[in-house]
Amino acid sequence: MAGRTLPDRLQDPGLVLAPGREHRHPHPAALPRPGQRPRAPSDAPHHHGRRVGAERWPHPGPGRRLRAVGTRTRRRHRPGLDRPPRGETRPRTCGRAVPPRRVRHARRQGRHQSRRPHSPRGPRRALGLAVRQMTCKPDLLTCTTSTRKDGPLMSALIITHSHADGTLIDGTARGDGSGEVLKAHRWRWSRNLGSWYIPQSRDRRAKQAQITTTAAALRAAGFTVEVDIDDDYRTTAEVEADKIARQQGRVDALGAKAERKAGAAESAWAADQAAHDALPEGGEPIKVGHSSEARHRRAVEKSWSTLGKAVGAEREAAAARGRADAAAKTTDHRYAPVTVARRIDKLTAELRRFERDRDGYSRTLHTNAQTGQKYVETHEPATGSYRDRVLAEIEHTADELAYWEGVRAAQIAEGVVTIYSREVVVVGDLISYAGHHHRVLKVNAKSVTIGSIVGGSWTDRVPYSEIRGLRDADGHVVRIVDGARVIDTATAA
Repeated sequence: MAGRTLPDRLQDPGLVLAPGREHRHPHPAALPRPGQRPRAPSDAPHHHGRRVGAERWPHPGPGRRLRAVGTRTRRRHRPGLDRPPRGETRPRTCGRAVPPRRVRHARRQGRHQSRRPHSPRGPRRALGLAVRQMTCKPDLLTCTTSTRKDGPLMSALIITHSHADGTLIDGTARGDGSGEVLKAHRWRWSRNLGSWYIPQSRDRRAKQAQITTTAAALRAAGFTVEVDIDDDYRTTAEVEADKIARQQGRVDALGAKAERKAGAAESAWAADQAAHDALPEGGEPIKVGHSSEARHRRAVEKSWSTLGKAVGAEREAAAARGRADAAAKTTDHRYAPVTVARRIDKLTAELRRFERDRDGYSRTLHTNAQTGQKYVETHEPATGSYRDRVLAEIEHTADELAYWEGVRAAQIAEGVVTIYSREVVVVGDLISYAGHHHRVLKVNAKSVTIGSIVGGSWTDRVPYSEIRGLRDADGHVVRIVDGARVIDTATAA
Protein backbone atom coordinates (compact mmCIF):
# COMPACT_ATOMS: atom_id res chain seq x y z
CA MET A 1 0.00 0.00 0.00
CA ALA A 2 2.97 2.29 0.64
CA GLY A 3 4.04 2.12 -2.98
CA ARG A 4 0.75 3.17 -4.51
CA THR A 5 0.61 6.34 -6.56
CA LEU A 6 -1.96 9.10 -6.23
CA PRO A 7 -4.35 7.71 -8.90
CA ASP A 8 -4.25 4.33 -7.16
CA ARG A 9 -5.13 5.92 -3.86
CA LEU A 10 -8.16 7.53 -5.38
CA GLN A 11 -9.47 4.03 -6.19
CA ASP A 12 -9.58 3.11 -2.49
CA PRO A 13 -13.14 1.89 -1.77
CA GLY A 14 -12.90 3.43 1.71
CA LEU A 15 -12.85 6.94 0.20
CA VAL A 16 -16.05 8.14 -1.43
CA LEU A 17 -16.19 11.70 -2.71
CA ALA A 18 -19.28 13.85 -2.41
CA PRO A 19 -21.77 13.66 -5.27
CA GLY A 20 -20.77 15.92 -8.15
CA ARG A 21 -17.12 16.11 -7.04
CA GLU A 22 -15.86 12.71 -8.24
CA HIS A 23 -13.93 14.33 -11.09
CA ARG A 24 -11.95 16.57 -8.75
CA HIS A 25 -8.68 15.50 -7.24
CA PRO A 26 -8.65 16.06 -3.47
CA HIS A 27 -5.70 17.68 -1.81
CA PRO A 28 -3.07 15.10 -0.88
CA ALA A 29 -3.20 16.22 2.75
CA ALA A 30 -6.87 15.25 2.88
CA LEU A 31 -6.11 11.64 1.96
CA PRO A 32 -4.88 8.97 4.39
CA ARG A 33 -1.12 8.67 4.52
CA PRO A 34 0.50 5.43 3.37
CA GLY A 35 0.41 2.83 6.09
CA GLN A 36 -2.39 4.60 8.02
CA ARG A 37 -5.94 3.40 8.20
CA PRO A 38 -8.71 5.84 7.38
CA ARG A 39 -10.64 7.41 10.28
CA ALA A 40 -14.20 6.41 11.01
CA PRO A 41 -17.04 8.85 10.22
CA SER A 42 -18.12 11.40 12.84
CA ASP A 43 -21.29 9.53 13.73
CA ALA A 44 -19.53 6.21 14.39
CA PRO A 45 -20.03 4.63 17.81
CA HIS A 46 -17.56 5.36 20.62
CA HIS A 47 -15.85 2.85 22.88
CA HIS A 48 -14.02 3.95 26.05
CA GLY A 49 -13.72 7.52 24.80
CA ARG A 50 -12.28 6.52 21.39
CA ARG A 51 -13.98 6.31 18.04
CA VAL A 52 -14.25 2.79 16.59
CA GLY A 53 -11.95 2.20 13.62
CA ALA A 54 -13.14 2.32 10.06
CA GLU A 55 -12.48 -1.38 9.59
CA ARG A 56 -15.23 -2.15 12.12
CA TRP A 57 -17.67 0.28 10.60
CA PRO A 58 -19.58 -0.65 7.44
CA HIS A 59 -18.94 1.12 4.21
CA PRO A 60 -20.47 4.62 4.34
CA GLY A 61 -22.32 3.98 1.12
CA PRO A 62 -22.94 6.25 -1.79
CA GLY A 63 -23.10 9.97 -1.10
CA ARG A 64 -20.99 9.83 2.11
CA ARG A 65 -17.37 10.77 2.50
CA LEU A 66 -14.94 9.89 5.24
CA ARG A 67 -13.51 12.79 7.20
CA ALA A 68 -9.86 13.54 6.52
CA VAL A 69 -7.32 12.28 9.01
CA GLY A 70 -6.20 14.86 11.57
CA THR A 71 -9.39 16.99 11.62
CA ARG A 72 -11.70 17.20 14.64
CA THR A 73 -15.30 16.17 14.56
CA ARG A 74 -17.74 19.04 14.80
CA ARG A 75 -19.49 19.13 18.17
CA ARG A 76 -23.18 18.59 18.11
CA HIS A 77 -25.57 21.33 19.14
CA ARG A 78 -26.26 21.28 22.86
CA PRO A 79 -29.53 22.50 24.23
CA GLY A 80 -29.23 25.90 25.89
CA LEU A 81 -30.08 26.80 29.42
CA ASP A 82 -33.57 27.90 28.40
CA ARG A 83 -34.52 24.23 27.84
CA PRO A 84 -35.21 22.26 31.06
CA PRO A 85 -33.42 18.91 31.57
CA ARG A 86 -35.06 15.75 30.33
CA GLY A 87 -37.78 14.58 32.64
CA GLU A 88 -38.17 17.97 34.35
CA THR A 89 -40.85 20.58 33.84
CA ARG A 90 -40.26 24.25 34.46
CA PRO A 91 -43.06 26.23 36.14
CA ARG A 92 -44.21 29.24 34.15
CA THR A 93 -43.20 32.35 36.04
CA CYS A 94 -42.20 35.91 35.38
CA GLY A 95 -38.85 35.37 37.11
CA ARG A 96 -39.05 38.33 39.50
CA ALA A 97 -37.09 36.47 42.15
CA VAL A 98 -33.88 37.46 40.31
CA PRO A 99 -33.62 40.52 38.02
CA PRO A 100 -33.86 39.46 34.35
CA ARG A 101 -30.61 41.25 33.58
CA ARG A 102 -28.70 39.05 36.03
CA VAL A 103 -30.29 35.91 34.63
CA ARG A 104 -29.42 36.85 31.05
CA HIS A 105 -25.86 37.64 32.13
CA ALA A 106 -25.55 34.23 33.76
CA ARG A 107 -26.88 32.55 30.64
CA ARG A 108 -24.43 34.40 28.41
CA GLN A 109 -21.56 33.46 30.73
CA GLY A 110 -22.60 29.81 30.70
CA ARG A 111 -23.19 29.60 26.98
CA HIS A 112 -19.51 29.00 26.18
CA GLN A 113 -18.51 27.15 29.34
CA SER A 114 -17.39 23.56 29.36
CA ARG A 115 -19.32 20.71 30.88
CA ARG A 116 -16.17 19.30 32.39
CA PRO A 117 -15.72 19.83 36.16
CA HIS A 118 -12.10 20.93 35.72
CA SER A 119 -13.05 23.91 33.56
CA PRO A 120 -11.75 27.20 35.04
CA ARG A 121 -15.25 28.67 35.02
CA GLY A 122 -16.89 25.61 36.46
CA PRO A 123 -19.18 23.06 34.83
CA ARG A 124 -21.79 24.52 32.55
CA ARG A 125 -24.49 22.14 33.69
CA ALA A 126 -24.11 23.26 37.29
CA LEU A 127 -24.51 26.88 36.19
CA GLY A 128 -27.60 26.01 34.19
CA LEU A 129 -29.17 24.30 37.17
CA ALA A 130 -28.34 27.31 39.36
CA VAL A 131 -30.02 29.66 36.91
CA ARG A 132 -33.09 27.42 36.81
CA GLN A 133 -33.23 27.37 40.60
CA MET A 134 -32.95 31.15 40.76
CA THR A 135 -35.76 31.72 38.29
CA CYS A 136 -38.04 28.76 38.96
CA LYS A 137 -38.00 28.03 42.68
CA PRO A 138 -41.59 28.28 43.89
CA ASP A 139 -40.64 29.68 47.31
CA LEU A 140 -38.73 32.58 45.71
CA LEU A 141 -41.63 33.83 43.62
CA THR A 142 -43.13 37.07 44.82
CA CYS A 143 -45.86 37.77 42.29
CA THR A 144 -48.68 35.99 40.56
CA THR A 145 -48.93 35.42 36.82
CA SER A 146 -51.61 34.75 34.29
CA THR A 147 -51.44 33.26 30.80
CA ARG A 148 -53.20 34.62 27.74
CA LYS A 149 -54.48 32.17 25.17
CA ASP A 150 -53.03 34.14 22.28
CA GLY A 151 -49.87 35.61 23.81
CA PRO A 152 -46.95 35.22 26.22
CA LEU A 153 -47.03 35.10 29.99
CA MET A 154 -48.54 38.28 31.47
CA SER A 155 -47.71 39.56 34.97
CA ALA A 156 -49.99 41.07 37.58
CA LEU A 157 -49.06 44.75 37.89
CA ILE A 158 -49.58 46.94 40.95
CA ILE A 159 -49.66 50.74 40.69
CA THR A 160 -48.82 52.28 44.06
CA HIS A 161 -48.71 55.88 45.23
CA SER A 162 -47.42 57.32 48.46
CA HIS A 163 -46.03 60.73 49.31
CA ALA A 164 -42.72 59.21 50.37
CA ASP A 165 -42.08 57.23 47.15
CA GLY A 166 -44.35 58.85 44.56
CA THR A 167 -46.26 56.87 41.94
CA LEU A 168 -44.59 53.58 40.98
CA ILE A 169 -45.60 50.39 39.20
CA ASP A 170 -44.46 46.95 40.35
CA GLY A 171 -44.40 43.67 38.42
CA THR A 172 -43.12 44.76 35.00
CA ALA A 173 -40.42 42.87 33.13
CA ARG A 174 -38.39 43.59 30.04
CA GLY A 175 -40.09 42.42 26.89
CA ASP A 176 -43.55 41.87 28.38
CA GLY A 177 -45.08 44.77 26.41
CA SER A 178 -45.75 47.05 29.39
CA GLY A 179 -42.97 49.49 28.52
CA GLU A 180 -44.64 50.74 25.33
CA VAL A 181 -47.90 51.37 27.20
CA LEU A 182 -46.19 53.21 30.04
CA LYS A 183 -44.14 55.39 27.69
CA ALA A 184 -47.30 56.39 25.84
CA HIS A 185 -48.80 57.59 29.15
CA ARG A 186 -45.78 59.70 30.18
CA TRP A 187 -44.14 57.27 32.58
CA ARG A 188 -40.37 57.14 32.88
CA TRP A 189 -37.90 54.40 33.79
CA SER A 190 -35.52 55.01 36.70
CA ARG A 191 -32.33 52.96 36.98
CA ASN A 192 -31.94 54.29 40.52
CA LEU A 193 -35.38 53.04 41.60
CA GLY A 194 -35.43 50.02 39.29
CA SER A 195 -39.03 50.79 38.38
CA TRP A 196 -41.27 52.91 36.17
CA TYR A 197 -42.53 56.11 37.83
CA ILE A 198 -44.56 59.24 37.16
CA PRO A 199 -42.32 62.33 37.22
CA GLN A 200 -42.89 64.88 39.99
CA SER A 201 -45.23 62.65 41.97
CA ARG A 202 -43.35 62.50 45.29
CA ASP A 203 -44.96 64.47 48.17
CA ARG A 204 -47.86 65.43 45.92
CA ARG A 205 -51.38 64.20 45.47
CA ALA A 206 -51.85 61.26 43.15
CA LYS A 207 -52.53 62.14 39.51
CA GLN A 208 -55.78 60.23 39.31
CA ALA A 209 -56.46 60.88 35.63
CA GLN A 210 -53.02 59.63 34.50
CA ILE A 211 -53.18 56.59 36.78
CA THR A 212 -56.68 55.68 35.59
CA THR A 213 -55.85 55.91 31.89
CA THR A 214 -52.64 53.93 32.38
CA ALA A 215 -54.44 51.15 34.23
CA ALA A 216 -57.11 50.98 31.53
CA ALA A 217 -54.49 50.75 28.76
CA LEU A 218 -52.60 48.00 30.58
CA ARG A 219 -55.78 45.98 31.13
CA ALA A 220 -56.59 46.34 27.43
CA ALA A 221 -53.12 44.93 26.69
CA GLY A 222 -53.92 41.81 28.73
CA PHE A 223 -52.38 42.67 32.11
CA THR A 224 -54.01 42.34 35.49
CA VAL A 225 -53.68 45.73 37.19
CA GLU A 226 -54.28 46.72 40.81
CA VAL A 227 -54.17 50.30 42.13
CA ASP A 228 -53.15 51.20 45.68
CA ILE A 229 -53.14 54.93 46.54
CA ASP A 230 -52.16 56.49 49.87
CA ASP A 231 -52.68 60.27 49.73
CA ASP A 232 -51.76 61.12 53.32
CA TYR A 233 -49.29 64.00 53.53
CA ARG A 234 -46.05 63.80 55.45
CA THR A 235 -44.99 66.57 57.80
CA THR A 236 -42.95 69.35 56.23
CA ALA A 237 -40.02 68.59 58.53
CA GLU A 238 -39.86 64.99 57.24
CA VAL A 239 -40.14 66.15 53.62
CA GLU A 240 -37.34 68.69 53.98
CA ALA A 241 -35.07 66.25 55.80
CA ASP A 242 -35.62 63.70 53.02
CA LYS A 243 -34.90 66.31 50.34
CA ILE A 244 -31.69 67.42 52.04
CA ALA A 245 -30.50 63.81 52.40
CA ARG A 246 -31.22 63.00 48.74
CA GLN A 247 -29.54 66.19 47.61
CA GLN A 248 -26.46 65.39 49.69
CA GLY A 249 -26.29 61.96 48.08
CA ARG A 250 -26.50 63.59 44.66
CA VAL A 251 -23.74 66.03 45.62
CA ASP A 252 -21.48 63.16 46.74
CA ALA A 253 -22.14 61.20 43.53
CA LEU A 254 -21.46 64.21 41.30
CA GLY A 255 -18.34 65.06 43.29
CA ALA A 256 -16.98 61.54 42.83
CA LYS A 257 -17.79 61.73 39.12
CA ALA A 258 -15.99 65.07 38.83
CA GLU A 259 -12.91 63.57 40.48
CA ARG A 260 -12.96 60.62 38.07
CA LYS A 261 -13.28 62.96 35.10
CA ALA A 262 -10.45 65.12 36.41
CA GLY A 263 -8.21 62.05 36.76
CA ALA A 264 -9.12 60.94 33.25
CA ALA A 265 -8.28 64.42 31.94
CA GLU A 266 -4.87 64.34 33.63
CA SER A 267 -4.15 60.92 32.14
CA ALA A 268 -5.25 62.16 28.71
CA TRP A 269 -2.94 65.17 28.92
CA ALA A 270 -0.07 62.93 30.03
CA ALA A 271 -0.69 60.67 27.02
CA ASP A 272 -0.77 63.72 24.76
CA GLN A 273 2.53 64.95 26.16
CA ALA A 274 4.11 61.51 25.66
CA ALA A 275 2.87 61.40 22.06
CA HIS A 276 4.23 64.88 21.46
CA ASP A 277 7.60 63.99 22.93
CA ALA A 278 7.79 61.01 20.58
CA LEU A 279 7.88 63.33 17.56
CA PRO A 280 11.26 64.30 16.11
CA GLU A 281 12.71 67.44 17.64
CA GLY A 282 12.77 70.76 15.86
CA GLY A 283 9.71 70.08 13.72
CA GLU A 284 11.55 67.73 11.37
CA PRO A 285 9.45 67.15 8.22
CA ILE A 286 8.35 63.75 7.02
CA LYS A 287 10.92 62.18 4.70
CA VAL A 288 8.82 60.90 1.81
CA GLY A 289 10.12 57.59 0.54
CA HIS A 290 12.40 57.05 3.53
CA SER A 291 12.10 54.01 5.75
CA SER A 292 10.96 56.30 8.61
CA GLU A 293 8.02 57.77 6.68
CA ALA A 294 5.37 55.37 7.96
CA ARG A 295 6.56 55.62 11.56
CA HIS A 296 6.71 59.41 11.38
CA ARG A 297 3.19 59.65 9.96
CA ARG A 298 1.82 57.36 12.67
CA ALA A 299 3.51 59.47 15.34
CA VAL A 300 1.97 62.68 13.96
CA GLU A 301 -1.47 61.09 13.72
CA LYS A 302 -1.21 59.77 17.27
CA SER A 303 -0.16 63.20 18.53
CA TRP A 304 -3.22 64.82 16.98
CA SER A 305 -5.50 62.03 18.24
CA THR A 306 -4.24 62.26 21.83
CA LEU A 307 -4.58 66.03 21.74
CA GLY A 308 -8.24 65.77 20.73
CA LYS A 309 -8.92 63.20 23.40
CA ALA A 310 -7.24 65.37 26.03
CA VAL A 311 -9.29 68.41 25.07
CA GLY A 312 -12.51 66.37 25.18
CA ALA A 313 -11.62 64.89 28.55
CA GLU A 314 -10.87 68.37 29.91
CA ARG A 315 -14.25 69.66 28.77
CA GLU A 316 -16.04 66.69 30.33
CA ALA A 317 -14.17 67.24 33.59
CA ALA A 318 -15.12 70.93 33.61
CA ALA A 319 -18.78 70.11 32.96
CA ALA A 320 -18.80 67.49 35.74
CA ARG A 321 -17.19 69.91 38.18
CA GLY A 322 -19.73 72.59 37.26
CA ARG A 323 -22.62 70.21 37.93
CA ALA A 324 -21.10 69.18 41.26
CA ASP A 325 -20.63 72.81 42.33
CA ALA A 326 -24.17 73.71 41.30
CA ALA A 327 -25.62 70.74 43.18
CA ALA A 328 -23.68 71.70 46.32
CA LYS A 329 -25.46 75.08 46.37
CA THR A 330 -29.00 73.79 45.77
CA THR A 331 -29.95 73.53 49.44
CA ASP A 332 -28.44 76.95 50.20
CA HIS A 333 -30.47 78.50 47.38
CA ARG A 334 -33.68 76.89 48.68
CA TYR A 335 -33.02 78.37 52.13
CA ALA A 336 -31.91 81.80 50.88
CA PRO A 337 -33.66 84.65 52.78
CA VAL A 338 -35.35 86.05 49.66
CA THR A 339 -36.51 82.59 48.56
CA VAL A 340 -37.92 81.83 52.00
CA ALA A 341 -39.78 85.16 52.07
CA ARG A 342 -41.34 84.51 48.67
CA ARG A 343 -42.32 81.01 49.71
CA ILE A 344 -44.04 82.36 52.81
CA ASP A 345 -46.02 84.86 50.70
CA LYS A 346 -47.07 82.10 48.30
CA LEU A 347 -48.16 79.74 51.08
CA THR A 348 -50.10 82.52 52.78
CA ALA A 349 -52.03 83.21 49.57
CA GLU A 350 -52.73 79.49 49.07
CA LEU A 351 -53.99 79.13 52.63
CA ARG A 352 -56.42 82.03 52.14
CA ARG A 353 -57.67 80.44 48.91
CA PHE A 354 -58.38 77.10 50.58
CA GLU A 355 -60.13 78.84 53.45
CA ARG A 356 -62.38 80.66 50.99
CA ASP A 357 -63.26 77.34 49.35
CA ARG A 358 -64.06 75.88 52.74
CA ASP A 359 -66.27 78.75 53.96
CA GLY A 360 -67.66 79.96 50.64
CA TYR A 361 -67.29 83.44 49.19
CA SER A 362 -68.71 85.95 46.73
CA ARG A 363 -67.05 88.41 44.37
CA THR A 364 -68.20 91.25 42.16
CA LEU A 365 -67.60 90.63 38.51
CA HIS A 366 -68.91 93.88 37.05
CA THR A 367 -70.65 97.09 38.09
CA ASN A 368 -72.96 98.90 35.70
CA ALA A 369 -71.73 102.48 35.45
CA GLN A 370 -75.19 103.84 34.54
CA THR A 371 -77.39 102.02 37.03
CA GLY A 372 -74.79 101.07 39.64
CA GLN A 373 -75.97 97.46 39.60
CA LYS A 374 -73.35 94.91 40.66
CA TYR A 375 -73.03 91.49 39.15
CA VAL A 376 -71.95 89.20 42.00
CA GLU A 377 -70.67 85.63 41.75
CA THR A 378 -71.41 83.50 44.78
CA HIS A 379 -69.63 80.26 45.70
CA GLU A 380 -71.16 77.92 48.23
CA PRO A 381 -69.02 76.23 50.92
CA ALA A 382 -67.36 72.97 49.87
CA THR A 383 -69.27 69.79 50.61
CA GLY A 384 -68.74 66.03 50.46
CA SER A 385 -65.43 64.55 49.36
CA TYR A 386 -64.28 67.89 47.99
CA ARG A 387 -64.61 69.43 51.46
CA ASP A 388 -62.51 66.60 52.91
CA ARG A 389 -59.81 67.31 50.35
CA VAL A 390 -59.94 71.06 51.06
CA LEU A 391 -59.59 70.43 54.80
CA ALA A 392 -56.58 68.19 54.17
CA GLU A 393 -55.00 70.87 51.98
CA ILE A 394 -55.59 73.51 54.66
CA GLU A 395 -53.89 71.33 57.26
CA HIS A 396 -50.95 70.59 54.98
CA THR A 397 -50.51 74.22 53.87
CA ALA A 398 -50.67 75.45 57.46
CA ASP A 399 -47.96 72.96 58.41
CA GLU A 400 -45.75 74.17 55.54
CA LEU A 401 -46.33 77.81 56.45
CA ALA A 402 -45.43 77.18 60.09
CA TYR A 403 -42.21 75.41 59.10
CA TRP A 404 -40.97 78.17 56.79
CA GLU A 405 -41.99 80.89 59.20
CA GLY A 406 -39.79 79.15 61.76
CA VAL A 407 -36.92 79.15 59.25
CA ARG A 408 -37.51 82.86 58.65
CA ALA A 409 -37.54 83.60 62.38
CA ALA A 410 -34.24 81.72 62.81
CA GLN A 411 -32.68 83.78 60.01
CA ILE A 412 -33.85 87.01 61.64
CA ALA A 413 -32.48 85.92 65.03
CA GLU A 414 -29.10 85.13 63.47
CA GLY A 415 -28.94 88.54 61.79
CA VAL A 416 -29.02 87.12 58.29
CA VAL A 417 -32.24 88.95 57.41
CA THR A 418 -33.27 92.56 58.03
CA ILE A 419 -36.99 93.23 58.21
CA TYR A 420 -38.08 96.35 56.31
CA SER A 421 -41.59 97.78 56.49
CA ARG A 422 -43.45 101.05 56.03
CA GLU A 423 -42.50 102.02 59.61
CA VAL A 424 -38.76 102.21 58.83
CA VAL A 425 -38.74 103.31 55.16
CA VAL A 426 -39.64 106.89 54.25
CA VAL A 427 -40.06 108.75 50.98
CA GLY A 428 -36.71 109.97 49.64
CA ASP A 429 -34.66 107.07 50.99
CA LEU A 430 -32.34 105.06 48.77
CA ILE A 431 -32.93 101.31 48.65
CA SER A 432 -30.47 98.74 47.31
CA TYR A 433 -32.20 96.58 44.75
CA ALA A 434 -30.86 94.57 41.79
CA GLY A 435 -27.33 95.86 42.37
CA HIS A 436 -28.25 99.59 42.26
CA HIS A 437 -29.64 102.28 44.58
CA HIS A 438 -33.10 103.63 43.74
CA ARG A 439 -34.98 106.61 45.18
CA VAL A 440 -38.21 105.80 47.04
CA LEU A 441 -41.16 107.70 45.54
CA LYS A 442 -43.94 106.13 47.60
CA VAL A 443 -44.27 103.84 50.62
CA ASN A 444 -46.97 101.15 50.40
CA ALA A 445 -48.20 98.45 52.76
CA LYS A 446 -46.19 95.61 51.18
CA SER A 447 -43.84 97.38 48.81
CA VAL A 448 -42.21 100.68 47.86
CA THR A 449 -42.58 102.57 44.60
CA ILE A 450 -39.43 103.58 42.76
CA GLY A 451 -38.60 105.01 39.36
CA SER A 452 -38.27 102.68 36.41
CA ILE A 453 -35.23 100.47 36.83
CA VAL A 454 -34.60 100.67 33.06
CA GLY A 455 -34.98 104.43 32.80
CA GLY A 456 -38.56 104.53 31.50
CA SER A 457 -41.29 107.02 32.26
CA TRP A 458 -43.24 104.57 34.45
CA THR A 459 -42.67 103.41 38.01
CA ASP A 460 -41.87 100.00 39.51
CA ARG A 461 -42.71 98.37 42.83
CA VAL A 462 -40.25 96.49 45.02
CA PRO A 463 -41.48 94.23 47.86
CA TYR A 464 -39.90 94.83 51.26
CA SER A 465 -38.42 91.34 51.21
CA GLU A 466 -36.44 92.23 48.04
CA ILE A 467 -34.64 95.22 49.60
CA ARG A 468 -30.95 94.51 50.19
CA GLY A 469 -29.99 97.72 51.99
CA LEU A 470 -31.30 101.15 53.03
CA ARG A 471 -29.81 104.66 53.09
CA ASP A 472 -31.36 108.01 53.89
CA ALA A 473 -31.66 110.92 51.43
CA ASP A 474 -28.14 112.11 52.29
CA GLY A 475 -26.57 108.70 51.72
CA HIS A 476 -26.11 107.65 55.35
CA VAL A 477 -26.61 103.97 56.17
CA VAL A 478 -29.90 103.20 57.94
CA ARG A 479 -29.86 100.29 60.39
CA ILE A 480 -32.88 98.56 61.89
CA VAL A 481 -32.49 97.95 65.64
CA ASP A 482 -35.43 96.36 67.48
CA GLY A 483 -37.76 97.45 64.69
CA ALA A 484 -36.63 101.10 64.90
CA ARG A 485 -34.84 103.22 62.33
CA VAL A 486 -31.27 104.18 63.30
CA ILE A 487 -29.13 106.39 61.02
CA ASP A 488 -25.39 105.89 61.07
CA THR A 489 -24.02 109.38 60.43
CA ALA A 490 -20.42 108.11 60.36
CA THR A 491 -20.99 106.48 56.97
CA ALA A 492 -21.95 108.15 53.73
CA ALA A 493 -22.27 107.15 50.12
